[in-house]
This record gives sequence, structure tokens and C-alpha cells, in this order.
Amino acid sequence: MVWQIPDYTPMRNITEPIITLEGHSKRVGILSWHPTARNVLLSAGGDNVIIIWNVGTGEVLLSLDDMHPDVIHS
Repeated sequence: MVWQIPDYTPMRNITEPIITLEGHSKRVGILSWHPTARNVLLSAGGDNVIIIWNVGTGEVLLSLDDMHPDVIHS
């Protein structure tokens, strides 16, 4: 799930994500925003899968399933 954090102090709790990204089968431990492309996020975790997302649409741009034999830590 991805939340939009406002620039100001919110007057209420932020409970609704702007989008839910579904693609990993285990916990995600690494997230990294692309340094120049807007809405592009990389996620990796316990299922040994790396996914590059278009966060604006929720679309998987690239999924690397068989590239790594072990849990990704960094």
C-alpha cells in the first residue's frame, strides 16, 4: 500500500492508501524510488522477487522472478 503524506500536519489519521500494489507472496523488505522517473518504485523481499512498479497506475512494469536464488537484503 502507498499513502500520500501531505506537506502540512494532517488534522486526521491517514487510513486510506492511494493505491495497493499486489505482486509479492511474502513480506517486502526493500523499497526504492527511481531517482528521476516519476511514480516508479522498486520493491524486493522475502519471495526473492524484484518488481518495478508504476505507482500511478499500480501496473507491474517489470518482474524479476528467477534472477536471484536467495532472500534479497539490499
